[in-house]
Amino acid sequence: MLTQLRWFGRLGADDLLDVYLDTNILIAYILGQEKEPENFRKAKKVFDDIKSGRYRGVITYLVLQEALSALRRIFAGEYEYLKHLSRTRQQEYVKGKSSEHYENLLKKLLELHEAVTFEKCKNVNTEEILQAGLEVLQRCFGVVRVFRHCNVCKSTREHSTHKGLGPIDVIHIFAAKQLGYKDFATLDKGFNLVKSDQHFSDMNIFVL
Repeated sequence: MLTQLRWFGRLGADDLLDVYLDTNILIAYILGQEKEPENFRKAKKVFDDIKSGRYRGVITYLVLQEALSALRRIFAGEYEYLKHLSRTRQQEYVKGKSSEHYENLLKKLLELHEAVTFEKCKNVNTEEILQAGLEVLQRCFGVVRVFRHCNVCKSTREHSTHKGLGPIDVIHIFAAKQLGYKDFATLDKGFNLVKSDQHFSDMNIFVL
């Protein structure tokens, strides 16, 4: 599947192919090998191909917002470390680490210059996205899973959860569609649920 990345996207004015990047690719890339061993390998392949000029990455302001929020949740989940700190130090740690990684992400993106497009989504029809997105979520249920341990705090606490697409996921894919980007790259397996959906029949959804 990774070899198909070179064929992503529509042709831009300079004949570079464009591909809409989902937030999870950016998160895996900036967290690195230690925190995201499997996903980092995939994300690095994406950025290596962008750097080599195989295609251009498209990143929306919505993706950047979600990336910052995700980084805060990730570092706030380091329970074993945070439990030894005062509440003030906990706040400082999470804010400091998430801001550091987010600023590093922006730096890396800006270093790519014309190999990355920052999309402001000016021509997106929010009403249409929310209405169609609700229809998609109603059709695509996902799965219920039971776990014998917690991946966040690493305890043996048994719990169950729902796995599937969320509102922000469908907003991303519909935004890409409305903006004219035919190809969408993600690490989220939940997008396999919408590959055959009529709304996205003219799109290529690549789940890496």
